[in-house]
Amino acid sequence: MKNKVQISFFPITLAIALFFTGGLFSFSTNEINSATEPEIIGGAYLTFADKFGGTVTHKDLNRTSEIGVAGCAKGSKIFQFKLKVTKNGKTTTLEGTSPNLTKRMLTELRSLSKGDEFIFKKVKAYLPDGESEVDVWGKKFTVV
Repeated sequence: MKNKVQISFFPITLAIALFFTGGLFSFSTNEINSATEPEIIGGAYLTFADKFGGTVTHKDLNRTSEIGVAGCAKGSKIFQFKLKVTKNGKTTTLEGTSPNLTKRMLTELRSLSKGDEFIFKKVKAYLPDGESEVDVWGKKFTVV
């Protein structure tokens, strides 16, 4: 009797193990590898020179004097942020209280050289209703 129970119990145990481990074999599909897919952005994110992080040129730096909000909170108005500028390995932090960059910020940004970086941190904005607040996500920019 014991052998019959063991014999019938083994296939059930094996089936459950294969189910939870994904089976013994891996099959290839035509799905796109997530590492090569374009980044899907959600939430509220900061834009500078119509970009969400990445590379910026001197032309971008010279033509842009404000930051914006895109994503699900498009149209929100930024009321607080910190700008961290890294020039020649030295970081300077400046604070802002509107989407418009100050003269000092513009001077700092426009003096950057190839390879220098900047990022907007602790960004907050009022949603289009003018009352509700949202945190805005920023990514690093690098001068090329």
